[in-house]
Amino acid sequence: MPFGKRRSSTLAFHRRLTLLCRLLRGPAGRGALSAAVAQELGPDVWGPSPERVLESDLAALRRDWDADLQYDRGSRVYRLVETPFPLIDLPESDLSALAFLYSVFSPEAPQGPAVRVLLDRLVGLLPGERRRQVERLRTIPELELQVLDQEGIAPDTWETVERAAVERRQLAFRYRPLQRAAGEPGEEEHVVEPYGVEFVEGHYYLQGYCVRSRAGAVERTHLGTRRYRLSRVLPGSAQVLPAKLPPGRRPARTYTIRYRLAPTIASGGVSPRFPETNATPLPDGSVEVEAQTVDLWRARQVLLRYGESCRVLEPPELVQAMRDAARAMARLYEEQ
Repeated sequence: MPFGKRRSSTLAFHRRLTLLCRLLRGPAGRGALSAAVAQELGPDVWGPSPERVLESDLAALRRDWDADLQYDRGSRVYRLVETPFPLIDLPESDLSALAFLYSVFSPEAPQGPAVRVLLDRLVGLLPGERRRQVERLRTIPELELQVLDQEGIAPDTWETVERAAVERRQLAFRYRPLQRAAGEPGEEEHVVEPYGVEFVEGHYYLQGYCVRSRAGAVERTHLGTRRYRLSRVLPGSAQVLPAKLPPGRRPARTYTIRYRLAPTIASGGVSPRFPETNATPLPDGSVEVEAQTVDLWRARQVLLRYGESCRVLEPPELVQAMRDAARAMARLYEEQ
């Protein structure tokens, strides 16, 4: 092969790899893509016909590199839906470290959501078997933790959930909620973008973004990030769907919570139970706490532990959840 042609082929390879790396950071328009490549490889990398060369490189990414690349005409940006092949590999010790970071940086930890997005991006660049290994390591609880699920988790549920998370595909299943109001259906149908399995307080939970939920004749869409106890996924109902997940995680809705702790609790200092916790002492000795959370259900569980020494002030959804729990407990302990 002549030197000039070999040089041209190598340069095209470098341009396309740089384009792929830029798209891994997020959506980008033509100007941003051209600038990223020029910054990395030099101002003359595009030659006399930059637009034509860029168009050719993007077509090659789709055709030759099998990149799932989409163009949004409204925002005029390109979006990489899925990497075409593994871009990194890591030794065993690094895989264990990734799994450990998942367990340490829960969604409620400081910078937890941001760290998890980063971890998802890194794991998404690994070969399939290495991704499965990280997923298995994530779901192994510490030896001193006791599994409290008495119902058991169906083997097909484990296998299907793991495959959906590793392949980054949507997951459909039927679900039996822990609590239902009188007259409501006992089962729900869900379509979820799975993020992984967590071991929380003795139970295994699938964490994912709920794309669609149906209970009886009522269907709702885009309900945000949720947790599903795996033991309540009906055996034989979990299915991996063809639809691929977008890179990283969808932005989780963040709630500002505010609650007041009684003087008997506040006198010993306020432990930060949530990210970005700020405590304000009040004249009567109580403390008003403001913090952030992406999971109102977990916030409810945490604050219920304070019992009668805690009053939730906002948001309204959490106030109502605490009110419902208090009323249910009152009925349970009413004198006959």
